[in-house]
Amino acid sequence: MQASVPAERITQFSWRAVETALADRRPLDLSWIQPPPTDDGWSLAPDALRFCARIIQTLQPKHVLEFGSGVSTELLLHAASDLPVRPCVTSIDHDPEFAAGCGGNLQCAPLVAREFGGKYLPAYLVNRERILARGPVDLILVDGPPACLGGREGTLYQAMEYARPGTLLLLDDAGRSSERGVLSNWSDNLGDAIDVRQLPGFAKGLAAVTIREVVAPAELWSRREQLTRTELNDRVPCGSGIILIGHEPFAGLAPHCHSVPFWPPCDSNHAIQQFESMIASGAQYLAVLWPSFWWFDCYTTFFEYLDSRCESIVRNDRMVLVRLGHQ
Repeated sequence: MQASVPAERITQFSWRAVETALADRRPLDLSWIQPPPTDDGWSLAPDALRFCARIIQTLQPKHVLEFGSGVSTELLLHAASDLPVRPCVTSIDHDPEFAAGCGGNLQCAPLVAREFGGKYLPAYLVNRERILARGPVDLILVDGPPACLGGREGTLYQAMEYARPGTLLLLDDAGRSSERGVLSNWSDNLGDAIDVRQLPGFAKGLAAVTIREVVAPAELWSRREQLTRTELNDRVPCGSGIILIGHEPFAGLAPHCHSVPFWPPCDSNHAIQQFESMIASGAQYLAVLWPSFWWFDCYTTFFEYLDSRCESIVRNDRMVLVRLGHQ
């Protein structure tokens, strides 16, 4: 695929590859994998492994990036061996035991906390230059980190640094509630920069994500701001009074409204008192913006009170917006 091809056309190419791989019902021998994979093990289930082999053969990527190594790495390398031009497979894992014996461009990388658009999430401490030197990534397979070590939300934000428009990402275990939450958060924070689809019929669930627009980690905060500004403009009528929790960095997000800051109170009782005075002064909406989501933990009684008398109209990974008084 040439760099001059429009991004939307490249994205369509990726989805056609997914549809072709889904429609391929020819048997695929996995007997060489020992011990045999199962539907309830740590590694990809047999149906997901077969799909990955078919997507390699259909998409014919030049560079594959994998988070979480092991059986899947061997499968990717095995499938790639039949291609006219063998792709580079970069495999990353935090655990030397799972990484042991894997071929390809293996990196055993510790998990660290990194900031992505105001959220601290697990990320692999990788050798960036080694990945970048092999060119843009065409296919990403996400099978780590495990949920017990913080989960997989950071992987797409991290992988954006190596992706291009049209890059395809596959998320394993997409039937679990934790992975469904990851997919929801990706959509909340990236908007139409990505297209997310749950693929049908997989034992543990498998989701596909195509990247329409590359959003680098350093740009994620501004992307979240942009999406929140659009949402406020669409949901809150011009001239309305809106209480902003997390006001200081976001005072300009709703220029069409009269925004009222709500500073952290000492406890829930004081929060309720402040809130009542704001209602009396004409506030009609209240928004909690993502840097202030800690309020939900610190002022639980206040938010129980709020839920009892307000209508929630937006609740996502960037903002909770309520209309006051069930108007």
